Amino acid sequence: MKKLILPLMLLAFSTAAAEPISMPLVTERLLAKDRAYLLNKPFRAETREVLQTIENRDVLTALSGDVQKEADLAHSTSPSLDHVIVPRLGLYNLARSGIPDANLAQVVPGISKEALIDIATNRRKLDERQIKALATAFASVFKRDGSSIPYLYNPKKMAPDDCPKNSGDGSYDATAKRINSTVCKQRFNVVGALTKLNGTHEEIFCSGTLVNEQWFLTAAHCLIGFSSDSSALGVYVPYFGGKETIYGYGGTQSAGMLRLKALDLIWIQKSQRIDLPNTDADMLAFITAGNDIALINVSGLGFKPNLTAIKISDIGNEPYTIAGYGVTNAAQPMGGTLLEVGTQAHKLSAGEKVVSLDLSLDISKRTAHICGRDSGGPLFAGDLDGREKGPYGIVAISSGIMSKRETDFCVDGTQVFTRLDRPPVKQWLCATAGAGC
Repeated sequence: MKKLILPLMLLAFSTAAAEPISMPLVTERLLAKDRAYLLNKPFRAETREVLQTIENRDVLTALSGDVQKEADLAHSTSPSLDHVIVPRLGLYNLARSGIPDANLAQVVPGISKEALIDIATNRRKLDERQIKALATAFASVFKRDGSSIPYLYNPKKMAPDDCPKNSGDGSYDATAKRINSTVCKQRFNVVGALTKLNGTHEEIFCSGTLVNEQWFLTAAHCLIGFSSDSSALGVYVPYFGGKETIYGYGGTQSAGMLRLKALDLIWIQKSQRIDLPNTDADMLAFITAGNDIALINVSGLGFKPNLTAIKISDIGNEPYTIAGYGVTNAAQPMGGTLLEVGTQAHKLSAGEKVVSLDLSLDISKRTAHICGRDSGGPLFAGDLDGREKGPYGIVAISSGIMSKRETDFCVDGTQVFTRLDRPPVKQWLCATAGAGC
C-alpha cells in the first residue's frame, strides 16, 4: 500500500473538502506533503537544504517515490538516504543551473535543461551511461552538497567603474546579504582564480594573488593533482582585458577573465623533496605546520600591467580584508566577475604559523569569511575598499575551515590562514619571486 499513498492524497484533497479546492491549492498542499515526507527521512543537512528549495511538485513526487522504493527494499535503516536521490536530484540541479544548453549538449547530444526536468520527473528516459556522463562533466553542480559550496560570506557591495567616494554606512543589508559599504573591485585585479577543465568548461576550485607579473601566490594544497603536470591548470585574473568566461559553483559565470599560462609550480617544501600531502591527516599536519604556501610561475600578461602594488606585511590587531572566488551568500554577484571582497572585523587568534578565527564566536554572523574555493586567496591588512593608494599588504593566505561538526562548517567552523610574515616564509618568497624582500 505504500506506493499508493501519493495518488490517494490527491483524491482525498479533491473529495473530502466542503468546498471545491483550486488546483493551485491542491498542488501547494501536495508539494508540502511530499517535502515533509522527505525531510522526515535521514538525509544530510546539506541535502535537506536543497530539498527545501524545490518548488516543482513532480520532482518532489518522483524523489518521494525513489525513497519509498528504498524503504520497500528494507534499506530504510541506512544512516543516510542521500545516495538514493542523487541521480534525480542531480539532474534537477543541472536544470536549475546557469550552465548553457549548448554545454550540456556537448556531453549528451540533444539534451537541454527543459529535457532534464522531464527526465527528473520520469516523463522522459535517459540511460544510466548518459546520466553518469553528465554527473562527471558537471560534478560540482550534480553532486550539490555543503562540502563543496564555495562561499565568501557577507561581502561588500561593488562601486561603479569610476569608484566614487564610498557613501555606505557599514550596516548590513539583510535582503542583499551584503555590507552597505562599496568596494572598487577593479583595484583587486591581482586576485585571481585557479581552474580545471570540467567537461567543456573551466571550473574554479581555488583563489590566489598575482604578486607581480611573473608569480601567482596560492595555497599549496590547491596544486594537488597538478604537481607533475601544470598544463591543465588554469590561472585567471580579472580586469586585464580578458575575454574568457570561467564557471563557479552551480554554473555561475565569471566573465572578462584573462588566462595566464602556468609554467612551473613551486611549494615551500619542494626544494627539500617533500611532496604535497595525499591524505586528510597529512593535509591537516601540513597546514598547521605553516607549509600551505605555493607560487605559480606564470606568463601571458603580454605587457607590464597596472598591478596594485603588493607587499608582505606583519600580522597586527587591525581588521583584515579577504577576497576570493565562487558563489557568495549574497543575493546575486556584482560586476560580472565572481570575485568578492569583504572585511574580516574580528581579532584573529595568532599562532606561530597560522592565524585562525572561530566563527561560532561571531554572534552577528555578518562579518565576511571564507569557505571552499576561497582557498589560496589573500588576507590583506586593513579594511580596504580599493580606493587606497597602496601597496596592499598580504599577511596570510586562506587555507581552510576546520570543524568538529558535519554541517554548517562555513558558518560555525574555524577559519585557518597560513601566515606569510614568518622569517623563513618571507625569505623563501623573496628568493623565489622577489616578493616580501
